[in-house]
Amino acid sequence: MVVHVLVFVLPNKGKEKRVGEVFEWLIKEVKEKEPDVHMYHVYNTQDHEKGMLDYVAYFRIKDETVFAQRPNLSHHREVARILKEEDLIREPLKYLKLENYGGWDR
Repeated sequence: MVVHVLVFVLPNKGKEKRVGEVFEWLIKEVKEKEPDVHMYHVYNTQDHEKGMLDYVAYFRIKDETVFAQRPNLSHHREVARILKEEDLIREPLKYLKLENYGGWDR
């Protein structure tokens, strides 16, 4: 069963551009190396009051088993290393699996 996932990425102030660069690289890696990811989009949202730019990734992946294996893939290990070594995020990545409640597509 397809899994729908949101990932919240909250950059440290002043590190937003670098986080965006890491995402640009990761988007290409996922497309090339993860055929079981059906779609992958990254969005940003700006809190003008706080002057913060945050990112949200949304992707669909084949099933729970494939989803569970992702942290072991080399490009995800590399992202984890970069985020930590460069102190890029103010909170750990937050993954939220979505369950379909209803709706429609055009």
